[in-house]
Amino acid sequence: MQGEWVRSLLGAIENGEWLLIAVTLFVAALSGFSSIARYMVNRRKVQVANIEEAWRSKYCDGESQEALRRQAAAEYFNLATGIRLEKEPREALMAIYNRAAGRMPFVHFKRAARLARYEKDKLDIHISCLDWFLLWVGLLFGGSMSVIGIPLILLFIAIVEDPWSRVLGAGYMIVSAVVLLLQALPIWSAYRVKREIARQAACC
Repeated sequence: MQGEWVRSLLGAIENGEWLLIAVTLFVAALSGFSSIARYMVNRRKVQVANIEEAWRSKYCDGESQEALRRQAAAEYFNLATGIRLEKEPREALMAIYNRAAGRMPFVHFKRAARLARYEKDKLDIHISCLDWFLLWVGLLFGGSMSVIGIPLILLFIAIVEDPWSRVLGAGYMIVSAVVLLLQALPIWSAYRVKREIARQAACC
């Protein structure tokens, strides 16, 4: 599989297919990232197992045992859903999701979790001015680059003569569009969850 990938890349270089080269390198970078992500997940599983072993140990009791139990529950939930929150805000967020009754996909709650604030027994989603700025930058520039990205890349390739400059330039455009859109997604999800919290509060 790896040999086929290398042969395809070399063939694209020989034929001067610079757009294909940029896309291939981008996909290769994502594949490497997924391998790192799998390693981190396995590492966290070992950590959770160690926490659970310590929690069940006869040498651990009282407040220490309760703290380890809460930590194990938080780590298990994080492994299953990708949401890292303490018990109280986690339960509050899941209660809002359950009351939404399918109106919003779970992924929005997962993305919005990093902006969750839990104060005075109430959950709120805090979206700062910087978050709003990043949202609009991501939607406007990332979205526009996604729409007109291919013509821009083809124009860049036609203008620039150096092969590696073509590859780096095209790759930079692709990565920039993806990064801008990805940074906007959690904020958009947080906005939707915040509206859902307000809707449920108004209904009560």
